[in-house]
Amino acid sequence: MQRTEPGFSLPEKWSSGKLRSEEFAMPSQNRIQQIQTLLKETEGSFPHEDCYTCECFLGYVTQLELDTDEPLQPLLTAYKPDKTLIHSCLGCDPCPPADAYANYLQARNLIDPKDIFG
Repeated sequence: MQRTEPGFSLPEKWSSGKLRSEEFAMPSQNRIQQIQTLLKETEGSFPHEDCYTCECFLGYVTQLELDTDEPLQPLLTAYKPDKTLIHSCLGCDPCPPADAYANYLQARNLIDPKDIFG
């Protein structure tokens, strides 16, 4: 089931629940491209310009940063805004950055979908 709102849609692989942990088990040399793709897909789903400084997106960026090797951290640091610009969730339903983050964690087998959806 694809959840959509006028003006944006989630990438099919996120809305279909078909992410697999194998997608995230790539060798280090492919990790930069993988992270760039994840971030571009997430950015492409933003319904508002303010999503760049929303804690939903920044939580996702932080998790990606924690999961990467040291050489990749400058790529993610570029997404970190001045702390005074960070704000809480805007309340979008759906929230594409939060959905991307949740799907990333699910694919990484860090959470069980039953813990989220009951």
